[in-house]
Amino acid sequence: KTTDLSAFRRVLEYVWPQWPRVVALIFWSFMIAFMISVSFATVIPLLKVMMSEEGLHGWVDRKICNWRYGMDFYVPDRADLMADPNDPVAFYLLVNRVSEGSWAAENGIMPQDRIIGADQFLAEDGKRVFSGKLLEVLAAIPSEDELSLQVVPAHDRRSVRLSSHTAPAKPFYADWAQWPVSFVPRQETGETKMKAITLIILGMVVITILRCLARFYQHYLAEKIVLVSNTHLREEVFRHAMHMPVGFFSSRGTSDTTSRIFNDVGQSCRGIKVLFGKALREPITAVFSITFAMLISWQLTCIFLTAAPVVLGLFVILGRKIKKATKKSLVMSARLLGRIQDAMNALRVVKVYNRQDHEIALYHQVNRSLLKQLLRVAKVEAATNPLMDVMGMFAGSAALLIGAAWVINQYQGMQPSSFFALLIFLGTAAESIRKVSDVWNEVQRANAAAERVFDVIDEPIEPEQPNAFALEPLRN
Repeated sequence: KTTDLSAFRRVLEYVWPQWPRVVALIFWSFMIAFMISVSFATVIPLLKVMMSEEGLHGWVDRKICNWRYGMDFYVPDRADLMADPNDPVAFYLLVNRVSEGSWAAENGIMPQDRIIGADQFLAEDGKRVFSGKLLEVLAAIPSEDELSLQVVPAHDRRSVRLSSHTAPAKPFYADWAQWPVSFVPRQETGETKMKAITLIILGMVVITILRCLARFYQHYLAEKIVLVSNTHLREEVFRHAMHMPVGFFSSRGTSDTTSRIFNDVGQSCRGIKVLFGKALREPITAVFSITFAMLISWQLTCIFLTAAPVVLGLFVILGRKIKKATKKSLVMSARLLGRIQDAMNALRVVKVYNRQDHEIALYHQVNRSLLKQLLRVAKVEAATNPLMDVMGMFAGSAALLIGAAWVINQYQGMQPSSFFALLIFLGTAAESIRKVSDVWNEVQRANAAAERVFDVIDEPIEPEQPNAFALEPLRN
């Protein structure tokens, strides 16, 4: 029963009449998460251009070839370009990876094969084609056109295989990727590099402005939903209390019911604010970040996610402790309010009989009990974030060590810029998870408050007698 959220679900019934706002809220949460991931994704081409790993056009062309043909090409560095003058890497595309079931795999292309010619740009005696031009041809050739390839097999560097195939269809998002870079010349010069960097930064600025506008609207919608729900629930509790038997208040006291109507309703609706705020926005951000990280390296991302089951288990355990302590603290808070009301209402009597010390002692006892429960809540909340940070550090360190080894050994085609972007995405996902680490605690606190609120609403009201008659007004 400690994990039963039935009372909190009843609070959500007051949200349902505002469903158009909820739909808009969810939509803007998805847009915010998507724009955050896209803004971080722009770091990859920015680093590639700034670190001179690859030109902007070359990076886009290589990605399109990966999407289209299912093969990824090795990106050489400066040392590779100068390593062997007789076999310069600038004149061929070295196949690094071939996806299973892809166009490249179906047509016999293997890892470590070299593509030295494509379409009308075929290598001949004394004539070689630059790798950048080969990438451009493979990325731009129309779908279903005949594509001629010159391939040097990995097992026999002295032979050249010439074959013709039907070019696969271009993915629909290929044109979206090519359109913005079309504003930058293909020539690799200092001026071109600066134009590419400026274009990427302008894109980041535009995305950030749109994201901030969406964040403002999403936050305002969440606040409006919470305030409207809070108002309706408080009105219903008060309306129900007005029709309850007087004996209920005689047995429990008015202070307890007053505390439930005012404090507990606010506490229960605070859970809605958390639920439609960071509890909705941050997990979506984490999902988008992990998705983008998967596109870079699903192996390293899975290593990072090994901490997920332990994190979920900690959420459940800490949430149970929070709910139990919160429920007791709400009871103590109501008793404290009752002590204050009783002492203030009977202050003259207390002074006449000189009972000030007695009232102070009673107040001290209840106040200390409340402090004890609040400290239990604070202890659990204080332990939540450090525990999440430790688990994230273990998983992140494992992914970092393995990824660093991959970059050094060029394993799986991992480049420094891609690995740096992967760390950004995993760090964003970890930060989003850390931000929601206290959400379960907040929901349990709201559930504990909601149980006390609906205890009042579920009380039977005073029945009307069938033979009741109206009293005549009293006259002097």
